[in-house]
Amino acid sequence: MSNVALNILLDRDYGIEEPVSSVDTSAAVLKPSKTNIKPALTSFVGREAAVRAVADMVFDATCPLAVLIGPAGAGKTRTALEVLRRDLPALERKHKGGVWFCDLTDATSIDGVCLAVASVLGVSLSSGRTSD
Repeated sequence: MSNVALNILLDRDYGIEEPVSSVDTSAAVLKPSKTNIKPALTSFVGREAAVRAVADMVFDATCPLAVLIGPAGAGKTRTALEVLRRDLPALERKHKGGVWFCDLTDATSIDGVCLAVASVLGVSLSSGRTSD
């Protein structure tokens, strides 16, 4: 892996911004980010206006939750993930608990939404019901 690729990986995935060339990596202790956002496998082309609009929502202090809606195949998931990838370090500084993407494609009820979110955050849910 080249130093450039390693620097990108360390900055994006672990929040380490100092260049590798000036760091003794043999003693480095990496602390994983609080996120499930992974690097893109393909390049992102177009939709810059949509990316800017979603980024404005995400950084708006009065908008605690950004939800993208539209027809299947419109690029909602790809656009949301691109915004998160581009701005992940700033978002992690803003949201100390972490930055998480939750795909609700298969959620067709409130229970489905709760299960999807719980799964992403790694928590278990209980129904609150007792058996007779």
